[in-house]
This record gives sequence, C-alpha cells and structure tokens, in this order.
Amino acid sequence: MRAPDAVDPLRNEADWRHAIRGRHALGDHLGAFDLATSALALHPGSPALEYEAILALARAGARAQAAARLAQLEADLRRGAADLPDDLARDIASLGPRLLKDAALEAPPDTRRGQATEAAFAYGRVWQARGGYYPAINAASLFVLAERRRLARHWAGIARDLAAAAPEDYWSLATLGEAALILGETAAAGRALAAAAARAGRWDETAATRRQLRWLVAALGTDFHVETALPAPEVRFETVARGSAAGAAGEPGLAFMGITDAVDLAHAERLLARRWRLGVVLPCPEAVLARTLGARGDAGAAARLAEVIARAETVAHVAAEAAAGEALANALCRREAEGLARLRAEALATVARVAVPAAMVPREDGAGRMARAMLFGDMHGFSALSEPEHLIFIERVLGAFAAVLEEFGARVTYTETAGDGLYVVMDEVAATARCALALQAATRPERIVAMGLPATLGLRLGVHYGPVFRRFDRVIARWRFCGQEVVRTARIEPVTPVGAIYVTEQFAAALALEGAEGLHCDYAGVRPMAKGYGESRMYALRAAG
Repeated sequence: MRAPDAVDPLRNEADWRHAIRGRHALGDHLGAFDLATSALALHPGSPALEYEAILALARAGARAQAAARLAQLEADLRRGAADLPDDLARDIASLGPRLLKDAALEAPPDTRRGQATEAAFAYGRVWQARGGYYPAINAASLFVLAERRRLARHWAGIARDLAAAAPEDYWSLATLGEAALILGETAAAGRALAAAAARAGRWDETAATRRQLRWLVAALGTDFHVETALPAPEVRFETVARGSAAGAAGEPGLAFMGITDAVDLAHAERLLARRWRLGVVLPCPEAVLARTLGARGDAGAAARLAEVIARAETVAHVAAEAAAGEALANALCRREAEGLARLRAEALATVARVAVPAAMVPREDGAGRMARAMLFGDMHGFSALSEPEHLIFIERVLGAFAAVLEEFGARVTYTETAGDGLYVVMDEVAATARCALALQAATRPERIVAMGLPATLGLRLGVHYGPVFRRFDRVIARWRFCGQEVVRTARIEPVTPVGAIYVTEQFAAALALEGAEGLHCDYAGVRPMAKGYGESRMYALRAAG
C-alpha cells in the first residue's frame, strides 16, 4: 500500500479538500478518507475536513463509522456554536438524511417504506432550514421509494424550480433530469441527463447519479435506460497474457494489473502513455522486484518501475517477504488486482471488464507455500476472569467456538487455541468471512451473560489472506501453518475494536473476486498494527443488510 497523495502541510483547508475530492473523482473513497484523516491531523477540529472524512466513509459504505463521527461533529458544533458558510452547513445537515437513505435502500422490503419515509422527511427538514435543490430532490426520490407519489411530485416540483434557477452545472442538470423522471417527463429527463453527462468532469459525480437513478427507475417502474443517459467510465482488470484492448478505443478509464515481470512493466507503461489511470499490485516489495528485473538484463528496469509506481493511482503488494518470480506470489498478485478492479468498479457504480480472468492460485509452490485465509481472535477482558469463570470459559466459550468450526467441516484446515486466543486457517475466503461472522454471533454480549460470564467479555477478530508455509511442529506433533503473513494476521486482532472483524485489503479483494452474496467490507482506514508491525488498509467485515 502506498501512502496517500502528498499534500504540502502548509497549505490551507481548501487545498486539502481539493485533493480529497480528486480521490473521490476516481471512485477512490478509501484514499479520500485517508487524505481527510491526514488533513485533520494538521487542522484538528475543522468542520469542513471532518465533513469530508464522514462523506468518504459514507461513500465507502462504512455507515456505522460515518454515523459515529457525524454524532461527534454535531455535538462539537453545538458546543462551539460555529458560524459555518451556508453551503457547508447544508452539506453537514444532509449527512444524517443521507445515512438514513443508505439504510433504507439496504433494508428488507417489509421495513423499506417506513425507513424511506423517515429519510425523506429528514431531507425535507434540511430544505426547510437551509434551502437548496439537493435536499429537495432527495426527498422527492425517497417519497417514490416510500410509495407516496403525491409528496414525491410535490418535492420534485420544488427541486426542478430551484435547479432551473441555479447556475447551470452538472448537479443542477442532473437534478432537472431526476425531477423530470419523477414527474413522468421521460423525454425531458433524457435531454437534461445528456446535458449533465456532457458537463461531468468527475467519475464520482456520474456514479452517484447512476446509482440513485437505478433504484428510482425501478421504483417508478419505467423503462428508462440509465446507462445510456449517463455512461460509466471503463474499469478493467488487465493482463497481457492474451493481449489487451485497453486504450484501443474510447475514453481512457481505470485499469488494475499485476506487475510481475518486464512484459507487465512494458504494458503498464503503454497504458499510462494512453492516459489510462492505473492501479498496480506487485508480488513483492518494489525494491525486490526492481533488483530481479535488473538481474535479468534490463539495466533501466528499476527507474522504469519507479516511474510507473510514481504515476499509478494505487500501489499494493502481496507479501512483504515474497521473492520476484514465485508462481504463488505472481498468481496472488494478479488475482488481487482483479479483486481491486471489482471493488473500484462497484464504487463507480459500474462493472469491471475482465477479458481474461486471473489464473487460479496453485495449491502449493515448490517451497511448500500455499495461499490460505487466516483468522486470529481473542476475548477482551479474559485476564480479569476469576478462576471459576475460567472453567466456564473453557466449557462454554471455547465450546461455542468449536460448534461454529464444526459447521464449516473440511473447509477448516487448522485450528489452535491458547488461553483466550483462537487461530484458524481455512481454504476458502467466503467461508472464512462467514465463519468469522458466526463466531461473533456466538459470543454476543447477551450470550456471554447467559453463559454466566461478565458482559465486558468481547471477541475481536482479525482476518487476512496470503501465502503461508506448512511445516511439522515436533513439539505439538502436528502440521501447522507459519510465515510472515501469519504474523501479520496476528498483529491485526489486537487493534480491532471489541465486537468487530477487521480484514486486510488482500482479503477484501479476494472476497470481491469470489462475488460472495450477503457479505460486505466497510473501509476502516489505514491502521497501525500491533507491536510496530507497520500499517495496513483495514476493512470491517459485516453481513450486508
């Protein structure tokens, strides 16, 4: 993972916000959040920068984390009685309704109408207090979702009049198109949205509108084709094994690829020359790959690789101690790039183009290393238990762990406990995610209390996916998994909040690649790992909905 975009710390908040919005423009809401937290470290207490951090979390799907930060911001503003500019005050006031809208869209059908109604009235209150077409059009669309068409048309009319009187830009034109759809004027909607598309300068603008129009069109029951009105940028997973069409035609988009050798490096340079944005995954640290490429006869490879990495939008590597040329690391590199392409495409409300899927990961390489999902957990508060409670813990809590693991059968390839610690290795990424959720469910506070243990006892889990070794441990007379990636997983769990499941970006990308239903990874930011093990992009795993 590369550090967020460098911004001169002496610059003002406006420059930071410009840089943050530059990350949003590419659909990189994770990078936007990282920049916002960096900016807040230099400008603590800034309502504008805190707004950017909350917005980035909301766009990344981290609704609970966004709601917690918003509550703190609102409390700070009440205490400080800050005199905010009108636009910023409206934006901050709209964050709460936005989170309610997101919850309504994810709600099951039996509660969706009520939640949509609540969100619509919340936007209406923002409009009454602050004005503007943004809260009005959101109220209109949510009333459609709530099946209250009269109110929807009322608010659509207000939004249309306000947008028509506003300076003509992307958002005012998109609002005119959305209002026209609600009012049944599909031809006018098409014209307004075509004009908006011609004005769009950022991918996140069209993504937000596309996402909203999709559910609006479904709720209205019309056959309006959203993608024709607002085409999405192309997001691709690139491989040179069978040639590439990226950059051959159309507007440059965003490509993700693994760089494992000189052929990949040359292809990455061609993409950049064609003005494509680039996300790069390396099988090993940059210095290791550069040395290997140089040893193979390319004296300028190190400088060329450094230039590609400097120009890439994002850079990640599979393992900290992998060597260049390893079949397993190379396969993981390409699969992670494909998973990241799918994650970014989702953020841009489109679907990644994958002409040739990444090859499957080999079961084992020549050194006995294999790709596995790893889970470490411990029970916070264990050290405070009394001796009788220790005995209950062994019987009831570890018994609950055992019951969950038994449900996953042969997919669990290794288990180990030590005191309150739990270490699990599994073959499948999606199964590991579901196992982690089941372990958390089995140790919810009410279940812990029912076992006769204090409610302060809570499980925290860290999960990772990467290359590991399988070796025989003569002390315990068992085969076990070991290596730096096992250590990395162990360093995640201590920094995970109680009751949460933190997973690495490698795991999140692998989960996206599997397309597992009902699972979601919310971005949690760049977090320091325990015992000075460096930093890592973390996601909070949850069951969707």
